[in-house]
Amino acid sequence: MRLLFLTAILAILTAPGMASQQSPILLPDEIIRAAVPGPTLYDLLIVQTRASIFGDYLQDGSPKSTVLVPTNKAVLALSRKPHQGPPEKSSDQPQGDIEISDEDKGRTEHRNVRDWVGAHIIPKYPIALSTGEHFPTLLDNVSVSFVPAAKSAAKDWRQYALAPGISILDRVEGSNGVLYLIDGTVTF
Repeated sequence: MRLLFLTAILAILTAPGMASQQSPILLPDEIIRAAVPGPTLYDLLIVQTRASIFGDYLQDGSPKSTVLVPTNKAVLALSRKPHQGPPEKSSDQPQGDIEISDEDKGRTEHRNVRDWVGAHIIPKYPIALSTGEHFPTLLDNVSVSFVPAAKSAAKDWRQYALAPGISILDRVEGSNGVLYLIDGTVTF
């Protein structure tokens, strides 16, 4: 009897068209909250509507990091978008009649985005903005520093800018680091 019942359930679950209607198994919120003490930087970035473009490029994963998050406006103002790479890399691209395969183009774009995002992540937290120190980013040979901001009487992060003069608009603390919302992008 049990075998017949289990066979009937399996037949229903594996019937054509049922697989696409099945939902993924979700963990209860209580289990997720117990495993993660608070929102991660990625979680916080998702709700930052001013920086949703950067959030689309970023993948969660860097533990204890300082992330410099360009606003959407800053990303849209770029003459070359992150997947295109910096201008000096454009000479590496085939010119004229030479064709590049979709696979090669995809790899190049993926590398360009990875480099661009990596230039915005300092794999250290916390950092002291006041030291004038150059903080290495995840992108080799790229570092960033902070300078006193013009016209700021604040006594916290608001008194600093990302060199060379990129304003820090907001600071959001997460369980695995901090996001600084910036009005420009890190160049490399």
